[in-house]
Amino acid sequence: MNTLRKFFAALMLLSFAIFCAPMCAAAQTGTLGEESPYLYCSYYNQNGDAVDGNALTSGEYRVDVVLSGMENAAIMQFEATANLSSGVLTDLSVLSTYADTDNSFEEAAAEFIDDGQLAVILVSNNQDTSPIDSNGTVLASLSATINCNGTIDFNDYFNFVTDSDLTFFEADFGDGDDCYALSEGVGIAYTVYPMTADVTPDFNNEITVSGTVLISTNQYGSAGAFGARGINFKVDGEYVKDSGGNNAVTSSVDGHYGEFEITVPAGTTEITLTGDSTIDRTVTLSGNADISGVSIPIVYCDYNKDEKVNSLDDGTLKRNIGLLDSRFDLNIDGKVNALDSGTMGRIVNKTVDYEPLSLD
Repeated sequence: MNTLRKFFAALMLLSFAIFCAPMCAAAQTGTLGEESPYLYCSYYNQNGDAVDGNALTSGEYRVDVVLSGMENAAIMQFEATANLSSGVLTDLSVLSTYADTDNSFEEAAAEFIDDGQLAVILVSNNQDTSPIDSNGTVLASLSATINCNGTIDFNDYFNFVTDSDLTFFEADFGDGDDCYALSEGVGIAYTVYPMTADVTPDFNNEITVSGTVLISTNQYGSAGAFGARGINFKVDGEYVKDSGGNNAVTSSVDGHYGEFEITVPAGTTEITLTGDSTIDRTVTLSGNADISGVSIPIVYCDYNKDEKVNSLDDGTLKRNIGLLDSRFDLNIDGKVNALDSGTMGRIVNKTVDYEPLSLD
């Protein structure tokens, strides 16, 4: 029986007693090839909150290996490789399997057969097949410890084995030559139906950042009282877009000057703020969760964009006294006058050196 060959190819340690029940060729053979099995992982921090496996920080996590898209199964088996030598994924162990919560399945194996080679095999105790949750059946829960700077993608350190001898899902004992697998076996005459797998599927591919950009009142970007209009945002050199597909920009609505709310890819660790007359500023964030209520002062009076505030900029502002241009109205009182020139005076001819600013 090809199923036995798969098991022995994987572990070579299973008891024939697992397969002593009479085989029944009824049940789910009519659905084979029509289901859409999907193997993936979900991630939870120590508080039990779901987190994004594409952007894990240092800490301990529960990793659930989940199979969806099948309503019945006779044998469920996967193998995975884990890179435990890099010093990033420092520990990985099996906490539990589906057999611990559903007695219709027996745990045939759940162990590391080699250093970093994990095998989990679950076998139905019924004569033919057992129902599973097509919305998602947790095959195994793992404990993982991450040690890194910044964030890591778990997929870089843990992967399902795609050999169909080692990762496959039988829908029916009685139809043992048919199963779902990630790839076709080589040199073995059994039929497999394709399935997909993703160690780190999109959990939350965007986070929201909101707050107010302020006109800085010093060269360090550490203080500001008035909202900066017309500020755009960049991530990885690309402008952040709003819901209409336009470049996101801080508010120019009276009473809400400088306010913003942007969505950026989860995992984003830097956002650069830029405007027509700013010395651009880059701020940092962890990239794992929404952030609100931030204040970001930015130098707003580099009118020739040469990354300096000097006499050329001061002269430009003074030539606009008495006119109305929001770039020169540094205290947002609707006028360009000596008060704005005074704000310029606190920065002019000083080296702009922003203090590091983390948003979370």
